[in-house]
Amino acid sequence: KQTFKLSLANNKALLTDTTRNLNFYKIEDKEIVNEVLTFKHYYDTRSFMEESLKNKIAIVNNEFGKATVFKNFNQKPISI
Repeated sequence: KQTFKLSLANNKALLTDTTRNLNFYKIEDKEIVNEVLTFKHYYDTRSFMEESLKNKIAIVNNEFGKATVFKNFNQKPISI
């Protein structure tokens, strides 16, 4: 069970996880928040990909080159 304590330090809100003795401050710099969220997105996506590859869930396209190609939404296929 985690226990948290909210207090003020140097006129800033401080959240302390008393179970693990960790301090958390509010981040007000929008650029840092954006970078953290971007990193989290890439990390989550990469983790999902690695888990899929490990469990052999991901299937790589082994039928490359067998599709029909159309140019500019034309109804007539083209040869490549």
